[in-house]
Amino acid sequence: MNANGPLAGRHVVVTGTVQTGMQRKDAEARVEEAGGTNLKSLTKKCDLVVVGDVGAGKKKIEEAEEKNVVMIDGATFLRICAGEEEVPPPTQAA
Repeated sequence: MNANGPLAGRHVVVTGTVQTGMQRKDAEARVEEAGGTNLKSLTKKCDLVVVGDVGAGKKKIEEAEEKNVVMIDGATFLRICAGEEEVPPPTQAA
């Protein structure tokens, strides 16, 4: 784990296939390489949901919306992991 990586201190849920050829386990490995911690479900600790391009769980997306958790697509996830983009700020509760 990279304590200074772009996802350092973040708790991340990955749902679906992030991009062609990158399965969830590969995306989860990227989360850890970037300093983040993987979660299997949306808990109070969850900071970020990566919504894959294929097979994203509808229930997880709905739950993230209800909990005002930041959601990003696969392309944004890869740019963040590469240090090319910042993690979006938390969504404010309505």
